[in-house]
Amino acid sequence: MEVDTSAPARPPPRDRFYARQTDLIPLASRRARRLRGFFRIVSRRLRPLFLAALTALSSACTTLDRTVNPGRNPAEAKRLFVEENLADNHRLARRIAAELRARGLQAESGPLTMMPEKTEAVVGYEDRWTWDFGEHMTYLRLDLRDPGEKRPYATAYRLRYIANSTDVDAVVKALVEELLRPAP
Repeated sequence: MEVDTSAPARPPPRDRFYARQTDLIPLASRRARRLRGFFRIVSRRLRPLFLAALTALSSACTTLDRTVNPGRNPAEAKRLFVEENLADNHRLARRIAAELRARGLQAESGPLTMMPEKTEAVVGYEDRWTWDFGEHMTYLRLDLRDPGEKRPYATAYRLRYIANSTDVDAVVKALVEELLRPAP
């Protein structure tokens, strides 16, 4: 009996799963090569669109918004008092009062018991800070209310992302400008 020694014998597969797995390896690598080429072409063509979408999404991270009750105009108040928070370690009440004075308004800050009698509106604020290799502000809200009331009639806030390098005075200036903008 003669044995053919020209071609090496392939060992029989151990089970069906092993046979399927070895048969699919070349097909999978061919598909992967095709997909890689496709994604290279698509990424080159869509890169400007992707960058535009990324820019649009990143610019929407900071929200500067304002609400005003109907029939009220925050720009009418000329004598303001900034109520100082007891836990204010960043002297925001003084910064807000200074910005109001820079706009030509009469403004003072301090605890509510120090409010002058002829005050037309009280400015309250809420701030949040975080520590990331130094403290920086993450949220600031300004409220404008009548002296005897607890509920504000105008609110302006800056929400979400405030960059570490952003100056607090710039944030206060933008919010005061937004809060005192005349009602439409």
